[in-house]
Amino acid sequence: MSVDSFTTVTHQSWFGRLKDSVVGVLFGLALFVGSFFLLTWNEGRSVRTARALTELKGAVVSVESDRVDEKHEGQPVHLSGTASANQTLADEAFAVSVEAIKLRRSVEMFQWREEKRQETREKVGGGTETRTTYTYDQRWSSDLIDSRQFAKEEGHANPHSWRFQRMEQIADRVMLGAFTLSSGLVGQMNEYETLPIAEQLKIPESDRDRALVADQTVYLPNEATGAKPDPAHPVVGDLRIKWQVVKPAVVSVIAGQANSTLGAWQSTQAQGFGTQIERLQYGTLSAAAMVGQLEAENTMLTWMLRGGGYLMMAFGIGVILRPIAVFASFIPIFGSLTRGGILAFSLLIAMGLSLATIAVAWLAYRPWLAAGLIAGTVVSILLAIRFLRRPAGAP
Repeated sequence: MSVDSFTTVTHQSWFGRLKDSVVGVLFGLALFVGSFFLLTWNEGRSVRTARALTELKGAVVSVESDRVDEKHEGQPVHLSGTASANQTLADEAFAVSVEAIKLRRSVEMFQWREEKRQETREKVGGGTETRTTYTYDQRWSSDLIDSRQFAKEEGHANPHSWRFQRMEQIADRVMLGAFTLSSGLVGQMNEYETLPIAEQLKIPESDRDRALVADQTVYLPNEATGAKPDPAHPVVGDLRIKWQVVKPAVVSVIAGQANSTLGAWQSTQAQGFGTQIERLQYGTLSAAAMVGQLEAENTMLTWMLRGGGYLMMAFGIGVILRPIAVFASFIPIFGSLTRGGILAFSLLIAMGLSLATIAVAWLAYRPWLAAGLIAGTVVSILLAIRFLRRPAGAP
């Protein structure tokens, strides 16, 4: 595997840094304001989803998959059985076919990849010196890597297009007993397995002299006139192609019943993102277990977005205050101390404002939780005030 690297050194003056930091204040303000929107939207989404799942828990009915009962029309139903499709899917370019729910041709290309690592240090006078190291190596990738964006494309050029594209076919109708699954439910069937191809594979005639088949994989040059690849020593531009399928499987579903189709069930007690439910999981699971999983996922997503909103706010505050740190960095030690203070202040203020935003959103739905968050807000703000008021040099 070929690996090489080179390093560049750039300098920026103290005045240039100060000017950039002042311009960056607008970006910091956008992040700061955007964090409030994200946190508020997330709490509303979490509340609506929680209400929808509470309603679902009391309304879902477990039914048999072998017949459609009209009395459950429009209701959320739960059922288990084998999802299958009576349809042959085919990749005509290679004469690969199979009776399955999904057929996917995956294509990877051996390409150059660039990685960048930067180290910046401050100098007396407030300027900076940045050493940037670019490292290049070769890897198989399912995405086209645009070498025109590299710092040094010479000697690291990748092809700009694929001769064979990835593709996926999905059966027109997937059945679960007497029910037809919606595209949303079929989309959740993603347990792919490698498709054996040795018996049926037919390489296009124009490529037969350049193709190599090994381990259910076809190796081809990306150029129609290229040399036959060697899997042990690939070169940039080589392609490797394999096929994967989703076969019939035992699944459990919670969804709305509309005639004989299973699709999204809409809560009547909440509207918006997260209030339409259509869930498919592999295996035989009870309705209670599936609803419990949905509740756990809602909680996890809520906390992830809360964390994202908090960090977004803290970063925005830090960017807004960055000109102060840059100004102080005329003497490097002062700049370092100022940055540390801004970081601590940003984290504390962002914590307080984030908790306040969350508390306001939850006030009407869970007042006791809101009260606890408000208490946390007060503590965070008091800590920030104490931090600002402490004597210089105090621990």
